[in-house]
Amino acid sequence: MLLPQALALALLTPAPLQGPARDLTRLFPVYRASAAEIPAKGEQMRLGSFMPSANEIPRLSSIGVNLFMSETDKLTAPSEGDGVYSVANLSAQHAAALAAGAIWAIGIYTTFPTPDKALAVGEGTVDALSGARVAAWSPWNPERIRWSANRLGEINRKFPNTGVVDLGVFGEYGDASFFTGLGAISPAYAKRWQELVKTDLPTLGFWSGDEFAKQSWQKFVVTKHGSIASALADWGMSGDPLKLPIPIGPAFPSRARAEYQDWYRAAIPSLVHSLGDIGKNIFKESSIMIPIGPASDSPELGLDIFSTVQTVGEWADAINVTNIGYYDFAGNWAMSLARIRGAAFGVPIITEASTGRPNDFAEHLFESISLGARAHIGWPEAFEAAERELSGFSQDLLVSNPKVDVAVLHPTTSHLLQATEPAPPLTYRGSVELRDYADFDELEESAVDAGALDRYRVAVVFEGSVWRAETLQAVSDWVDRGGVLVAYDFGKMEDLTGNTGIYQRLFGFASGLKPATETTRWVGELPGAYTIDIGNRYDGDYLLGGWGPVVGGCRAASSGASLRFPVAPAQDSLITIKFGKFPPEGKTLEIWSKDKMLASISADGGLQEFGFALRRDLFPSGIGRLEFRSSPGGFAPPVDSVEVATSGGEPMPLKGRFEAPVDIADVKSWAHKQGKGLVIFQPAKRDSWKQFLSVVRLAIYGLSQIDPGRADAPIFDDKKDAVYMTDLGDSIAVFNSGSADVQRTVFGKSISIPAGSLRFAAAGDAPLTDVYQAEATPGLALPAVSAPEASPGKGATAVRVSPGQTLNIPIAVAKPGRYKLFARTLRNGALSEVGFKVGDVEASPTVTSSAHATYFVGEFDLPAGKTNVSLSSDEPFLADLIVISNSPRIAGFQFPVLAAPNG
Repeated sequence: MLLPQALALALLTPAPLQGPARDLTRLFPVYRASAAEIPAKGEQMRLGSFMPSANEIPRLSSIGVNLFMSETDKLTAPSEGDGVYSVANLSAQHAAALAAGAIWAIGIYTTFPTPDKALAVGEGTVDALSGARVAAWSPWNPERIRWSANRLGEINRKFPNTGVVDLGVFGEYGDASFFTGLGAISPAYAKRWQELVKTDLPTLGFWSGDEFAKQSWQKFVVTKHGSIASALADWGMSGDPLKLPIPIGPAFPSRARAEYQDWYRAAIPSLVHSLGDIGKNIFKESSIMIPIGPASDSPELGLDIFSTVQTVGEWADAINVTNIGYYDFAGNWAMSLARIRGAAFGVPIITEASTGRPNDFAEHLFESISLGARAHIGWPEAFEAAERELSGFSQDLLVSNPKVDVAVLHPTTSHLLQATEPAPPLTYRGSVELRDYADFDELEESAVDAGALDRYRVAVVFEGSVWRAETLQAVSDWVDRGGVLVAYDFGKMEDLTGNTGIYQRLFGFASGLKPATETTRWVGELPGAYTIDIGNRYDGDYLLGGWGPVVGGCRAASSGASLRFPVAPAQDSLITIKFGKFPPEGKTLEIWSKDKMLASISADGGLQEFGFALRRDLFPSGIGRLEFRSSPGGFAPPVDSVEVATSGGEPMPLKGRFEAPVDIADVKSWAHKQGKGLVIFQPAKRDSWKQFLSVVRLAIYGLSQIDPGRADAPIFDDKKDAVYMTDLGDSIAVFNSGSADVQRTVFGKSISIPAGSLRFAAAGDAPLTDVYQAEATPGLALPAVSAPEASPGKGATAVRVSPGQTLNIPIAVAKPGRYKLFARTLRNGALSEVGFKVGDVEASPTVTSSAHATYFVGEFDLPAGKTNVSLSSDEPFLADLIVISNSPRIAGFQFPVLAAPNG
């Protein structure tokens, strides 16, 4: 070990070295941390890496990585995996991590039994709609638990002292996030699947058609209704009383479909319960975490994040969020991270990077910090590339609970009834833009039913025509207790029986409101020809709903997806739409504007681009709108770009934005007191979601003007600028996702945030840390010598002090207070303590650090201004440097280890 166990390596901060530039470049602070694998609130965030080569471990350890994670084979038992996942390799990785004094973690996958021809055609998981079969354990097969327990037992016996165990639950990647079918995103993975499992790669679908699933579904229905016949009657269906249908498609009544989804979505929490229980009983000394990281919000995933996370809280130690960096920050937040944080109240979070791109490291870390994560696991190359970036904020990486009092309500039931949608479109697009203005959590209906709304001041609804009766009642009760609900005219909210009573109670006053005046306008340049890049992180201004997340540089345009763009009112325009690759399958795409069809496009033979003309009289306001309508069957072509031209010339990027301001007086007229709470209803339709966001911003930051006596949220970031902020309480984390450096004022302090970078702004004074190189002491009377083992490594790097001599180093602080003093003094190339006198206080430290570190001298009360530090000994020594710090968390400093000890 490089340091005593009481010390934990953490990120590294550059010190203001006073001598010549160091070859090793930095002196890194070391922080005290909990001995537990999962740090507590207020402790240093733990940094982990996927297992690198053995000679990289010392280097990663020196920059703060103190957890290393290995994995078993995702497709086979550990004892039968290919060379990468062999037991011998895992044993070597285990030993290397422990030798570095780090925690070893292992991800274990038990989804797939040993490939077997009998299994491929016999037991397995079956898609309820297509009948396709895959040789994975059915979530409803009880044999899975016994088989998994045996595999976990094997690993426990072979690898003692396992610090963290990550238990794969279901799906090709082991996440508790989807059933199966998302492996198609990786060609290399698909190839391994074909080689090892010997079946076709599964597609996204409802993998609940095997006999175990059918038996479980029937038991669920009979328990709830008494019999199949009673269930059919309750659902308003006729049919064979002995044959239970699988009600997934739109041909079935909403109540039947909702019940099926309730049953389907209970499978993953049940698996988490079972695997967490056996994991805790087998790995008695380890921390158990469950991976979760949905790549989309499709109902076919069968994922209720809140129920899954709450089950983790009961039967495991933490959730491992595996989709960090899957999309850009705002898209990832809107797709899943906001729901994960909203669900994880009281449940520890660990994060894991989905990609190893070094340029994305700051974004990955910001997502982790915004989730309040206890630890982040990244890729070795990303840590190494980000070392200098990391060094600027190591003291800020504390485990914290982000402060947030705004919730977006996820229209769970409405979305489940739209089985092919990757996400509720208006909620997704509204949340993407709202995150640039304010932080928020997203609450599924299950979270609202459990009382999660009580943690929030303001709740926002973007869409949702059908809700659980329990959810509507919980929202109404929350408003009565003092909550503020903000909505607009996206349609009535009813329960599964068609009852709109709660909606009328909350929003009945809105029937007397005059429609809101349209205020959308374009602010910016309008060239003669321009291109809107769909799939760019800045495309949110132009999208009005029905668009999927960015995949392959495009967005899928579901039927009803709309596009808004500026036009010159007095000129005709030519529109050219470019598409990504997709299977046409004889589909037809229509382009509409308001009630007029502008074009009908046949996708036969493939579709790459299509152009058509717009007459000047269609959009006299200067705002053009197009709507994509596709033939039935889930046809959603990926759109790459849209070009608008009123004249010749090369298309230019469009620079500017849409604004839709609202007046505070209008918002006050749309507000209605309900019990102790407030309902704000904007009388505007779905296309006015941009204007609705202006209402939401006033409800967050200007609520005291709408309803005097209510509190406003502190304004840190009410600008659309691709700069995102998260309130950590004592500090603000700021991430600049843009391509240009920006200046921001936070807590009255101006901070610079380079493009693509993460910074922190502290509410109080930042801790002071100063380094004094002995050879740079003013008026030095003792000889400065060259010592390669001393900082900075070249030239005169230390001062020789003989017996009877004293080296005096003056230090200075601006504010009086308690300061720690650390030092490096050397004999024969190794650390060796000497006597110190700080002002009038004497100290005799004891060395407990490694040769690459400082040692602790003591804590001293220093007055403002200069204090003399004297170093002396009865034996000769080399004085390298001293460090002072008033950070209560710093426990020492060390230099990076550039290579393994053997070379």
